[in-house]
Amino acid sequence: VLKRVIVIDMGDRVNYEEQIGTDIKQPLYMVNPEIISLSEEKSVLDEGCLSLPNIRVEIERPSVIKVRYLDYYGVPQTIERATGILAT
Repeated sequence: VLKRVIVIDMGDRVNYEEQIGTDIKQPLYMVNPEIISLSEEKSVLDEGCLSLPNIRVEIERPSVIKVRYLDYYGVPQTIERATGILAT
């Protein structure tokens, strides 16, 4: 069975209500996430990788995305406007 699963827990570092207009239960579980649209506007964030500790690089990505996914209970969800680190 082909499944893509993302679990995001940013704790109090991200205000989801501010970024997407609604509060999301932490952690955020996304099964088979699919980016539906992305902005032409870009933003740059300093990113790292757990596989390469202490190495960070500035990466340019879309500033805003729309994503569709199944939640923890298998219910379809859509985030209409993810920004900031959530868009990344």
